[in-house]
Amino acid sequence: MKRLVRPTEERGFTMIELMVVVLLIGILVGIGLPTRLGARIRAQDRAAQADIRNAFTAERAYFTDTLTYTTDASAMTAIEAAIAYVAGDTPLSVGVVYLHFHAGPNEIFISTRSSSGTCFYLREADGGGATFAGASGCGSTDTQTYGPTW
Repeated sequence: MKRLVRPTEERGFTMIELMVVVLLIGILVGIGLPTRLGARIRAQDRAAQADIRNAFTAERAYFTDTLTYTTDASAMTAIEAAIAYVAGDTPLSVGVVYLHFHAGPNEIFISTRSSSGTCFYLREADGGGATFAGASGCGSTDTQTYGPTW
């Protein structure tokens, strides 16, 4: 009797199957990466806006006691120590809140620069309610259009 010899079967993936998997992974990365980058920018912007709102709360506390605003960093730090304050109106550094005061109309301007490069501004005149502005170009030449939200 003659013995039958079976050819050995090799199991594995074909080149086409591997290329399809790599293509699918590439598509998923292509979809997910811009979403992640956009979330990072939004988070940086929201952190800067939170700093302005917290600084504004401290300014309102000072205003309640004195009926005027201040740009005195030590007075503001005594109220809200988690924020670094600087007297000025052009946000140049990230992580610093800038305070600018106009005594005539008793008006305060609070601004900061986000890590994403966007500048945010808050303005209130004589306790009359805050208005907000944002600008992608920060500096002394940028113009702000204030409104009820950012």
